Amino acid sequence: MKKEKNYKYLERIMKGVANHRRLQILFLLEKNPGLSVELVSTNLDVTFVTIASHLQKLHHSGLVTKKYIGRTVVHNVTKRGKDIMTLCRML
Repeated sequence: MKKEKNYKYLERIMKGVANHRRLQILFLLEKNPGLSVELVSTNLDVTFVTIASHLQKLHHSGLVTKKYIGRTVVHNVTKRGKDIMTLCRML
């Protein structure tokens, strides 16, 4: 029973990065921490709604943190996110 829980945990993380756009977002946030959805959207030239959805999935996977500053939400890569990025660079 416990191993199955670990597999589901890993699945959530892997699904978090199983998209080229999410990988782009992670690498952008690594170079430019503290970006809002709007700034990520502008930098990648992708619609706000699309970026918001991808950031939500990255946050749910534990790869990105959200911090509220007034009405703005800024995002940063977590340690787990940095570890995944290291793995991606090795591939």
